[in-house]
Amino acid sequence: MKLPFVTSARNFLSNPGLLRTHRYYNTMYDTVDYLLNHAVGIRNAKSTDEIINHLKRRGHNISRSAWQISVLGPLRDNSVFIAAKPGVGIFLIETLADAQKAVMSMEHRIDVERERLRILKQIAIQRGWSL
Repeated sequence: MKLPFVTSARNFLSNPGLLRTHRYYNTMYDTVDYLLNHAVGIRNAKSTDEIINHLKRRGHNISRSAWQISVLGPLRDNSVFIAAKPGVGIFLIETLADAQKAVMSMEHRIDVERERLRILKQIAIQRGWSL
């Protein structure tokens, strides 16, 4: 069964909506275009470095962290969900299996952050601080 993620990415290219006026709109466009042509499904995932290098060749001057925050974040917030799996890469979800792997990866990252938050709060309490 095909999921709507690829369709949403295609729709973005023809109708970016509010993102058309975003500072990084052109970088977003080229990111989505690249993913549609090279990274549909986890089996075709591309590393962040590959994507950033492609964008730089296209004339975009953007750092890895700026791309993750200012390009991927707004795209995801606007229905272009770009999945990531550590050690595998970035991809557009194509199948239910892709979506399941993306969910597992996100849940793991959230679990790690929750544990870090627990430790931070514990240290603060030990110091007598109230957060």
